Amino acid sequence: SASRADLYLMVIATSLLIPVLEEIIFRGCIMEGMLELGHPYVAIVCSALYFGLMHGQIIQIGYAFVAGIMLGIIYYSTKNLVMSIIAHAVFNIFGSGVYLLFEVSDKADMVMIIIQFVCLPIFVLLSIWLLKKRDTRFPKAEETGDINKMLPGRHT
Repeated sequence: SASRADLYLMVIATSLLIPVLEEIIFRGCIMEGMLELGHPYVAIVCSALYFGLMHGQIIQIGYAFVAGIMLGIIYYSTKNLVMSIIAHAVFNIFGSGVYLLFEVSDKADMVMIIIQFVCLPIFVLLSIWLLKKRDTRFPKAEETGDINKMLPGRHT
């Protein structure tokens, strides 16, 4: 029987601290390193697979793998680790934060499950849309020998 303070700390850790740490590791380090190899889809899938496997429980591996793909697409599409951290925090809040803070009745539990199943396709479609928009939002930089073009804002 955990005290109320323990529950609050657990929710903060699950909903805020863990998403920050996991996103820095899985998207900021692992996926970013794999993106340097030039295969974004492989980087997204491999980092998501590793993310899923690191959750360790059979039930969570599949869910974490799908979430990892969506988080990878969000990171790759936006080039912003904060966006994937926010999405990860939202997943964790709906996944466990609500259950830890409140005594959830069977009816409320069913509503939460429905919300999760409705939100999952929305996040998938949003991730796919962001992935398609990525090339128009972030065009590839042209390589040039001019040092001033390579280092914008710096003058020699």
